[in-house]
Amino acid sequence: MLDEAIISLSGVTKRYGSFVAVDDLDLTVRPGEFLSFLGPSGCGKTTTLRMIAGFIRPDEGRIMLAGRDVTHLPPNRRDLSFVFQNYALWPHMTVAENIGFGLKLKGVSRPDIDRRVAEVLAMTDLSGLEPRFPRELSGGQQQRVAVARALALGRSVLLMDEPLSNLDRKLRIDMRKELKELQGRLNVTTIYVTHDQEEALSMSDRVAVMDRGRIVCLAAPEDVYRHPPNQFAAEFVGNVNFFEGTVEDAGDGRARFRSADGLAFEVTRAQVPEDGPVRLMIRPEWIELRPAGTSGLNTHPMQVDFMEYVGASRRISARTDTGRDLLIQMHDIAPARARVGDRLCFYVAPQNLVAVK
Repeated sequence: MLDEAIISLSGVTKRYGSFVAVDDLDLTVRPGEFLSFLGPSGCGKTTTLRMIAGFIRPDEGRIMLAGRDVTHLPPNRRDLSFVFQNYALWPHMTVAENIGFGLKLKGVSRPDIDRRVAEVLAMTDLSGLEPRFPRELSGGQQQRVAVARALALGRSVLLMDEPLSNLDRKLRIDMRKELKELQGRLNVTTIYVTHDQEEALSMSDRVAVMDRGRIVCLAAPEDVYRHPPNQFAAEFVGNVNFFEGTVEDAGDGRARFRSADGLAFEVTRAQVPEDGPVRLMIRPEWIELRPAGTSGLNTHPMQVDFMEYVGASRRISARTDTGRDLLIQMHDIAPARARVGDRLCFYVAPQNLVAVK
């Protein structure tokens, strides 16, 4: 992957009256990268994508594409393709006609259109469906046709606005794998908008978490999940327990943490770089259950208040003896070791207590 940016946004802002949809946003995207915008409805992710595409003009800032200022250029003068949430397929056109439509508008010859359509049909596993109409296709097939139409133009950047949101869960999982494999094979720079955290984490090279028009976290998926820089990113990407308290240096690469309600933990110094007041996070699946009466490092008593079975795991709501609510997620690889009302202990490894702002 090259170091230079293929897309660069500098100070990009978009307002609708007094509402700031995108607020002074800076971003660079590398060639061949798969970048996802992740965030709740109204956070500015789709507005940002549409400004990159040229469907919306920013009020301030500059958008560069491959070193060229495209801030005020219309979509057809930008070297990119767009896949819409509802696919936007022409209902009166066949699969082949839908895929070749953009090439026809560009004045490409019929033999070249047919050749290119055949190529992208093979890429997207749609060969043989050329004469069908969109109404004769499954949701997954329609999604692939929309992607094939975008790829047929041979553009350097592919923009996708929640393209899997209309599919059922199993098909979404299958399609995101197909999309990621296709993107990697073609090495096309892709910017993807989603509100689905699992989708963003599983598909992306980097994830940009957005809140109120700003990027509040931009990192590789594992870093977004394990080391979020702030409370919003930690809460939006997965479930989390927060502990407010104070850190003191303990030496030898470790530190002591005491929560406001009196729970004491040893933590890894690298996870809490400063002494004094701090907020620590613990993901529910990082917590281990141990028998009642267990003592030792980072082990404290609790009682199970509620438990629900969700297939691959069980989610446990518990309360510590200091009155703190705790969410625990236990993989369902054996009969449940906990029942509602049980007195148990929980343990957290020092490296799994992570400081966030």
